[in-house]
Amino acid sequence: NVSKKVAADQFIFDPVLTFGYLVLITYMSTPMEKLIYPNSNRDQKNREISLKDSINLATDEILPIMIKSWPYWILVQYANFAFIPLNFRLLVIQTANIAWNSFLSWYSMRSVEQNFGKKEEEEEKENELNEMLPIIEITQLNSSQIIQE
Repeated sequence: NVSKKVAADQFIFDPVLTFGYLVLITYMSTPMEKLIYPNSNRDQKNREISLKDSINLATDEILPIMIKSWPYWILVQYANFAFIPLNFRLLVIQTANIAWNSFLSWYSMRSVEQNFGKKEEEEEKENELNEMLPIIEITQLNSSQIIQE
């Protein structure tokens, strides 16, 4: 009986809920960043993530996340269904959810940065290099002038 409940939770409900969470959190990541940093240049560098991009990212990341999810949630759910009285089960699940949702948020934002932040990082490095080049040229000219004199 407990095994059936855990299996239904982990192989039917959890993938659907995790997929939905990934789509929403990645889709809303750019607008949330604009709310958090309204006067920052960060919002100008980051492009909007479309719903299609979010669905594609969630599709790519669902299996690796579920593989990480199963050891954690199978243990939590098995203990919850087997040993925890019915009136405390929700408390156990919500407490376990705090840790899991923190991990899931970190993981999804890391995936967004890896998939959508590479171009921006490369542009930023190139801009930094371009800003340094004139300084280097001026420094070399001054150095050569000093050596010639």
